[in-house]
Amino acid sequence: MAVPPPDISLFSILTGHIPANLDASAQVALVAAVAAIVSALAAVAATIISPVISFWTARAQIRASLISANRQAWINALRDDLAELFELLTWLFLLRPGTHSGEDGYRYVAERRSRIRLLKNRVRLRLNATEPASEALLSTIETLHSLAHAGDTSDESEAQFGEGMQNAVNQAQAILKSEWKRVKQGR
Repeated sequence: MAVPPPDISLFSILTGHIPANLDASAQVALVAAVAAIVSALAAVAATIISPVISFWTARAQIRASLISANRQAWINALRDDLAELFELLTWLFLLRPGTHSGEDGYRYVAERRSRIRLLKNRVRLRLNATEPASEALLSTIETLHSLAHAGDTSDESEAQFGEGMQNAVNQAQAILKSEWKRVKQGR
C-alpha cells in the first residue's frame, strides 16, 4: 500500500480533496485510508453514543416507574384516608347526646374525634392546597366537620350535610381520577 506524500494533510484527505498529481494506485490507497478512518470514527462514535443513549433511556424509565409507583401508593393512601374520614364525619353528624355515656362512652367518642383530626391532617398534608381542586375539597371537609360538630338534627341540617358529603365525594373522585391519569401516563 502506497503512503500518501507528506504534503497531503489529514483534513484534505477527510474532505475529499485528492491531489490530481497522484498516480492511480496512490489515489486508491488514499481513498482506502479515508474509508478506514471514517469507519473507525463511526465505530468509536457508535461505541460511545449507544451506551450513553441507553443509560439516559434506562434512567428516564426507572425514574418514571418509581414516580408512578409512589404516586399509586399516594393515591391508595389518600383514597383510604378520605373514605375513613367521610365515614367518621357521618358518624359524628349522626351522634346524638347521650348515645355513649359513662367513662367508656366518653373515651370512645374522644378516640373517634381524635381520629377525625388525624385524618383531616393527613389529607391536608397529602393534597396541594394551592391547587383549586384540592382547595375546594379541603374547604368542603372543613364545612362537613363544622356541620357534624354542631350537632344540629334538623332536616335542613341533614340535607345540607348530605349535599356536602356528596360534593366532597365528587371532588375527591375528580382529584383521584386526575392523579390516576398521571400514573397511566407515567408522570
